[in-house]
Amino acid sequence: MIALKNATIFAIATTLLLGAFSGCGGTPASSEAPASAPASSAPAASSSAKTEDPAPNYPGNKTISMVVCAGAGGGNDTTARLLAKYFPEYLGNVVVTNVKGGSGAVGTQQVLDSAPDGYTVSFTDNNTDMLFVNGITDYSLEAYEAFFIPATADASSLQVSDWETLEDTVAWAKEHPGELTFGGEIGSYTEMVACAFFHEFAIEGKFIDVGPTSDQLAALAGGHVKMIVAPIGNTADYRAAGQFKTIAMVLKERHPSFPEIPTLIEKGAGDWFYMPRYFYIGFPKGTDHAIIEKFGNALKRIVADERFIADMATVELTPNFMGGEDAIAYWNQTRPVWERFVQEVQYYKDQQVAK
Repeated sequence: MIALKNATIFAIATTLLLGAFSGCGGTPASSEAPASAPASSAPAASSSAKTEDPAPNYPGNKTISMVVCAGAGGGNDTTARLLAKYFPEYLGNVVVTNVKGGSGAVGTQQVLDSAPDGYTVSFTDNNTDMLFVNGITDYSLEAYEAFFIPATADASSLQVSDWETLEDTVAWAKEHPGELTFGGEIGSYTEMVACAFFHEFAIEGKFIDVGPTSDQLAALAGGHVKMIVAPIGNTADYRAAGQFKTIAMVLKERHPSFPEIPTLIEKGAGDWFYMPRYFYIGFPKGTDHAIIEKFGNALKRIVADERFIADMATVELTPNFMGGEDAIAYWNQTRPVWERFVQEVQYYKDQQVAK
């Protein structure tokens, strides 16, 4: 079992029950690089159809469990379920199982500890890296035999219910020190965005742990918090009903589907204030590469399927298949951005501890 750094998963789950945290206190971030990358020899999906089946007995009549390391209703869950409905056509039956807790660490650990037979795979996002650089876990994607990236999720947005613009929100927060409550999940990118937002806009606010995305949406809708960060596709119904207003995107540039919404960077935040996010499917160490190749071939065809592309467009997510060296290269490309983000946020945390 790959251990959590300085804490067990049980300890993390217990910590999450504490609920509200004033400011954004936390443990120092680590910029230590992983010891090794996932096996670079793990095969990428074939670029063309092969006549020879690399794993003729897989999956057979057995069901593959895709463990979503988050609760139902968020971006991870939505994307996994959109993928799962096409797997019977391209590979075999896939059932989505939600395992939440520890900002994804509980579900990830469950998969890493499972039999490396191809019948249990993880589905989560690169919050795995956030947990690592925050010092919560001692592993990142190198803990897997291999992983595939089926989609990117560069659509994080700041949502409020009481104001129309970012300027109105910041003005109110400065007039009411300590009263701006930002809902999220401890150890995840949501906590990082909250701390960075308070820091960059000189706000004295409060981060409240309310759980994963689905719970964050409910907390804002119910008036339990005043702000959240969430994939904009998951907020569509709330925005249509007038419950949520999108005041900014956490992106490097404006989102093509929402050109009227500014980014935090153009509103004065540092040029590091954006979140390159992606989803990945990971296989436990020791999984047969023939099984990984066969799974990847099916996944690549699903991602290219026009029906799946249309499904993803409804939630503002981008199908973008990467496997093998391409997936590792993308991982290595995005990790420094996350590390820089965490280092910047740590300054804010240290200042809060010093007060």
